[in-house]
Amino acid sequence: MPYRPEIDGLRAIAVLSVIFFHAGFAGFDGGFVGVDVFFVISGYLITGIILRELDEGRFSLVGFYERRARRLMPAMFVVLAACLPFAWFWMLPTQFERFSESMVSVMLFASNIYFWQESSYFAPASELTPLLHTWSLAVEEQFYLFFPLLLLMLRGSSRMRIFVVVAVGAALSFALAEYASTRHASANFYLLPTRAWELGVGALLAIAAGGERALTGWAARIASALGLAMVAGSVVLFHQGLPFPSAWTLVPVLGTALLIAAAGPETLTGRLLSLRPMVWIGLISYSTYLWHQPVFAFARIHLFDEVPDALYAVLALASLGLGYLTWVFVEQPFRRGRRILTRARIFAGTAALSGGFLAIGVVGHATDGLMLRFPKEERVALASAAHGQSEFLEGWLGEVRSGWCHLQEPGSRRHPESCLAPSEEGLFLWGDSHGAALYPGLAALPEVKADGLAQFTTAGCPPLLRVPTPRYMTNCNEINAGVLERLFEAAPEQVMMAAAWGHRDYPLEPEAMAAKLATTLAHIRAHLPETEIVVVGPGPRWPTSAWRVAALHVLHDDGVPEISWFARKLYDFDEALRAAAHRNGAEYVSLIEALCTEQGCRLSDGSDNTALYYQDYGHLTVLGSHFVARETLSAKID
Repeated sequence: MPYRPEIDGLRAIAVLSVIFFHAGFAGFDGGFVGVDVFFVISGYLITGIILRELDEGRFSLVGFYERRARRLMPAMFVVLAACLPFAWFWMLPTQFERFSESMVSVMLFASNIYFWQESSYFAPASELTPLLHTWSLAVEEQFYLFFPLLLLMLRGSSRMRIFVVVAVGAALSFALAEYASTRHASANFYLLPTRAWELGVGALLAIAAGGERALTGWAARIASALGLAMVAGSVVLFHQGLPFPSAWTLVPVLGTALLIAAAGPETLTGRLLSLRPMVWIGLISYSTYLWHQPVFAFARIHLFDEVPDALYAVLALASLGLGYLTWVFVEQPFRRGRRILTRARIFAGTAALSGGFLAIGVVGHATDGLMLRFPKEERVALASAAHGQSEFLEGWLGEVRSGWCHLQEPGSRRHPESCLAPSEEGLFLWGDSHGAALYPGLAALPEVKADGLAQFTTAGCPPLLRVPTPRYMTNCNEINAGVLERLFEAAPEQVMMAAAWGHRDYPLEPEAMAAKLATTLAHIRAHLPETEIVVVGPGPRWPTSAWRVAALHVLHDDGVPEISWFARKLYDFDEALRAAAHRNGAEYVSLIEALCTEQGCRLSDGSDNTALYYQDYGHLTVLGSHFVARETLSAKID
């Protein structure tokens, strides 16, 4: 196909949007749509190439997959190899085990399926996942397993017939995405059936235009400007709370299609996209895309997820630099060196290196994340960590599943009637996952009446009215409105509101959070004037897994590690929330005061460094829940 520099400029917008989104830069909350831009470009270019080769009678599946191998695999292998030493030295066993599993899925072009089963793309844990971004490459490769076969089956058909067949498939895919967007959010985001329509839009454009621009003159000027506005507007105005992909996705997808169809040298938009810096970034966009997520993820892992904005800017520039070097010394030689790097050598090398990375991944999984990397004393503590986390996932959930209501699934719209305790006289617990961690301790208190504890908690949703939704949740306000309905229906003696409060995924400063709390307390008081309200403040936070802290630092007799770490801002939240609670007639419990001194915050009861109060960076274990309930909450229970 004739080279169009404006498409490389469009690639630059796509990759920079994704990078700035993952860096958390202000103004790029919708930067994740850069992947959708890539999908449309890919569908357009590859469909155009296949159709031209079919028309000339020289298309072959072997040749097609050879080109895909030359294009994708060498740079991928380099990035994976570069990740291994950082994973070896910086990752905990559980992290390395998941990294190994993801590496296997990448080699099988199934990482989108793997990450769909693991976690939401927008969940905090995803920021520590070096290979998360490969999900989009897996979607493309799965698409190109069957799409060339479809075009081969339609060889000899009119363009109109090909267009209709692809259009019907794209329409069905889009309809499925719109249906699943509010019912199966994670599968909808990751899987091919709900993403194929985006590549299909690019394919339809190639079928209709035959590799040429579809619009010229004033129509091209207007359409290209509109397309750029649609893409840029999506990057700036969209956010993670939108269901995606869905009808919203039509904005960046159709905007990209308009740019491909209309942007050219006679349009201002085309000239902007064809500027040399834009074209340069577009040329290196694939390698840059491969590098940016591992660079960010390993920085977060090493710096305990405390990466300043200035360093993110440096890391973004580093990704561009690594992308350029990879493009020059890896991408270009493998794509052009056909005399030495023959088809047979490309396939053999790809198979050998894929097998090698598969073997490494299998070993990493089978050896509990290469636990032998650590000294013996650390292995003991880390083995306890694995046991403790297993206790949380199995024992913790198993202990509290009966008679509670934790709306675990993001996007859940259900508020089961069974969540209400049989007795209206009792305690109503409302909060996020940190609030949920209080349930085992509260349920064990003699002050809590039998069948008198009702729980309504939702991961990522603090107990507030009209709270800004965290990045990995879609409907906190809807869920909380339903919880309040149940609260007013039950009219309990007491309601306890507990959350992380100062969690970095809640985009509120202490005073703003306290104002939201004051509004919510006034709303509850207006409906339930006789109900006592207890607000439980934020607990300590650790820069990494509490088990890792215990493994690295000796604990004193009081359970405080030798080297303590404080989230100083949590004290600001603690003071602001306390003042708001007292102004609105609510009791306040400070977990920081209960668990921290000037010397540091307690990890355990001091008996040993394996019976810890935290199962991760801040969620209480069952032991910690019982300690907090017994030592601090019992005095507030009627």
